[in-house]
Amino acid sequence: MKFWVSDSIVNLPGNLILKPAHLSTEEEFYHPSYNLKSAFSVVRALDLTKGLFNCLCRPQRESGVSNHELISCAKSGVEGPRTVCCQTYAKKNIRVNTVAPGVVDTPLSSKILITKRHSMSAKKSMLGEIGKPKDISNMISFFIDPENNWITGQKFVVMEV
Repeated sequence: MKFWVSDSIVNLPGNLILKPAHLSTEEEFYHPSYNLKSAFSVVRALDLTKGLFNCLCRPQRESGVSNHELISCAKSGVEGPRTVCCQTYAKKNIRVNTVAPGVVDTPLSSKILITKRHSMSAKKSMLGEIGKPKDISNMISFFIDPENNWITGQKFVVMEV
């Protein structure tokens, strides 16, 4: 196993409120702002001399997914500033990238994965399976590796379904 010292911050915001916008409560409407505040707080906390900032965002999906309005807002709020932040902080040798995972088997997603939706999600996946946290951490490890120091402003989709 390879180890290295890293000047990296990885932000892993998330929520899993699956309902259409018209059924969302006022309180649920504020959940996307938590993701945005989290990402901006991390940027503000960076050592502005060097480093790396990674954040999870939503996969790019042109057609959208029903009942994902709040998730889409939250992840878009994190993804949107990526290209601007990478321009702003590149001259300070700070790299900004995002990782956009598909469905991953985590405690947060377990409530939907124990249902028949699990098999439906797996069938929609190109590889026919649900992602595991290690799939995402491997991509993040790639970014953190100092040998990959010439990558910034990128969004990497890890198995969109």
